[in-house]
Amino acid sequence: MANYLGVRESMTLLLPKEFPISLMLVGGIAFAQHYATLYYIEKRKQYYGRLKYMDNYKEDHEIAFSGSKKIHPYGDPCSVDGWYSSKLSYREWYELACAKRAHQEQVENSSLAIIWELIGTLQFPLLSIGFGAVYLYGTIAFAKSYQHEGANTGKKCLGRILMRGSLWALGGLAITAAGVLTCKNYDIDIGAILKKALRQ
Repeated sequence: MANYLGVRESMTLLLPKEFPISLMLVGGIAFAQHYATLYYIEKRKQYYGRLKYMDNYKEDHEIAFSGSKKIHPYGDPCSVDGWYSSKLSYREWYELACAKRAHQEQVENSSLAIIWELIGTLQFPLLSIGFGAVYLYGTIAFAKSYQHEGANTGKKCLGRILMRGSLWALGGLAITAAGVLTCKNYDIDIGAILKKALRQ
């Protein structure tokens, strides 16, 4: 069948020699996110799962479900600001909330960083790996400071700046890389298009 759109039937992607480094980076980013999740889960077990804490809510649970559903021993599905947190001390709530936010920041940002890192490396390996490394360092510094030192620390703020700045850079590289690959696949000459537009 003729290709009336001028699109190649297939396209071969040549992976740069630095691509394995990019894969190690995204593995590190995924591991950092998983660690933050595990830390949050352990904090939940430490506070909600301590001896007889959940007994405070057994009566409420029995009234609501008449014994048809068992209460969870570690406070699920409470997310720190829910029903099961009402008996926590301020210190306990604060530490648990900091662990939760460190975890959520990873969930909200790391998937984007991983995708953009891989796409960007296809065309801009050194830049993407550089910004990916900055993101990994920033996310570790951010999460560790948030988990162990609290919400208002210089280390946490620095980590967030490194995370967000490198994330935006990775996004820009990924979009540009995708555009370059699209132009190659569709035989689009961006330089010629820009020259023609400037003449007009």
